[in-house]
Amino acid sequence: MSKEYTAVVDFGTQKITVAVGYMSRNGLCVVGSGETEYGGYMDGEFLEVDKLGESIQNAIVVAQNNSEIEINSIVVGVPTAFTAVMTKDVVQNYNKKVRISENTLESLYQTGNDFSKYSSYTLISSDALEFVLDDGVARVECLGMTTTKLKAKVGYVLADNKFVNLISEITRILGIDVERFISSALAEYKYLVSQTLSTSIIIDCGHLSTSIAFAKGNGIEAIAEFSLGGGFITSDLMKYLKISYELADALKRKIVLSIKPSEDEMYEIKSGGEVVSMPALISNEIVSYRVEKIAKAVNQCFEKYGDIIDKDFKVYLCGGGLSYIKGAKEIFSKMIGSRVEIICPDIPQLARPHYSAVLSLLYVACNNNTSRRFLFFKF
Repeated sequence: MSKEYTAVVDFGTQKITVAVGYMSRNGLCVVGSGETEYGGYMDGEFLEVDKLGESIQNAIVVAQNNSEIEINSIVVGVPTAFTAVMTKDVVQNYNKKVRISENTLESLYQTGNDFSKYSSYTLISSDALEFVLDDGVARVECLGMTTTKLKAKVGYVLADNKFVNLISEITRILGIDVERFISSALAEYKYLVSQTLSTSIIIDCGHLSTSIAFAKGNGIEAIAEFSLGGGFITSDLMKYLKISYELADALKRKIVLSIKPSEDEMYEIKSGGEVVSMPALISNEIVSYRVEKIAKAVNQCFEKYGDIIDKDFKVYLCGGGLSYIKGAKEIFSKMIGSRVEIICPDIPQLARPHYSAVLSLLYVACNNNTSRRFLFFKF
């Protein structure tokens, strides 16, 4: 693959997605993608490890065909379920005033990097949550400024070596080099949210699991993940209404939780060329119950990390698990006591919450500091 192009792979809990693109002077260009359904993962374990290599290969082949670009190296997105975050306060003193450069920051991050002693994890990123210079003021950026003392609170993201080794071995067998591993949660934060010193909480609800990133400055301060997602809603509808997966999935997309239907109202669902009527009131109650369960689990994570959440925090929701259910955002907002905003890539035809992770990975992999304008897409 030409050095001009970058390929990334995103592991959702239902699909593996590969996207190919490059960064031009005017922004990021997405030239093709491919996806394939697979067993997914729960509780930090892939459910069908024996089929994982084939699924990755299938997604790559489709991406190559769509982009007409041969993929021989790839950047791997690491889901929250396979990562850990540690924060450290690090400081460097200088004999005289120095101008802060990228090398200065790299040296600062290395001060706190003692992770070689952790045999179970590999360090994949180091980013400052805040910098403090001689003036004692906390700030997000400090490049080009001068100081005799540089302090920072640094968020170190580590990837589980079980994930790293497994994906590295699979790609080796496929004849593809891994360029690097990137935290999917960190990529979503850097691409979809403005970086400030206030806490940004990003909830990515997928098919089988939900991840939460507590971020500020340029990095992540803490992460959480639990095995509940949009797929559980589909299963609930199947179980209690005794309908097929296809019909339950179609019904889920029709649900409107912001209104309370009367007992005789129905949702009309097209299935196999026919229109099927499903009771709206019962359907809403089934979906509301599961959405509330997910919101309660999110609240438990908030309580666990309450000491790092500041008063000006903002909450964002992405992923395909809940974002498309009308009224789910309002239930979340009420239960966690804060306004929830749905976020997604701000690009025509790709402005969909379920594209958040893969396009964030591609954006960060290509160039995190270039304009977000997309020139061309082919999904």
